[in-house]
Amino acid sequence: MHTQSASNKNGQKEKELSTLQWILLTTQPLSTITQKAYIEHMYIIDPQFTVPGEKKLRMMIARSYGYNKEKLKLLLKTAQSISLTTDLWSSCSKHGYLGLTATWINKNFEIMDVLLEISYFPTPYTAKAITEGIKNAMQKWEIENLVVSITTDNEANVVAAIRDLTPIKRLSCATHTLQLAISKGLKVVENLIGYEEPLHLIQDISTRWNSSYLA
Repeated sequence: MHTQSASNKNGQKEKELSTLQWILLTTQPLSTITQKAYIEHMYIIDPQFTVPGEKKLRMMIARSYGYNKEKLKLLLKTAQSISLTTDLWSSCSKHGYLGLTATWINKNFEIMDVLLEISYFPTPYTAKAITEGIKNAMQKWEIENLVVSITTDNEANVVAAIRDLTPIKRLSCATHTLQLAISKGLKVVENLIGYEEPLHLIQDISTRWNSSYLA
């Protein structure tokens, strides 16, 4: 009986981890697991599985982040040089976020690409604030002496922010530069593009780069 109980306990833990992995990889809200339909669905699949609550999943995420953060720091230390990519945007609820990705080539000539963080970034989005945000991130990940370049869009505040991070070199995002050229080229047919609203077609939005084509 004792052996069977231990087996069931281990099975429960594995299923909880599998549930968490599914939520994270499919970007589901944590509230999914509290839905009556989901709980009933899981009961049919496995009556012995107790669906974990939101609070427990949040604790599991926090523990996982702490563990993997230290592992990622060790991985970053194996790089001879690192190139960052950063972007700043606002959510539908008008909350600002700063994303930071690190890319480097390891000793086996394999490209390593990791998302370091997407952190809340309050207004105003000044060059000084962006500079400090990137500096703080580099210090937190202990890579300030490894970063040689940062790829960004062409917004004036971001360009100025990277200038203050000398000797780190700023690289323009090729896709954003191409989009700027396309936007200027489309000005000659802007009346045609403007037909999308009365016809209820897809709207042309400058920050949604394929919207003009789809419209």
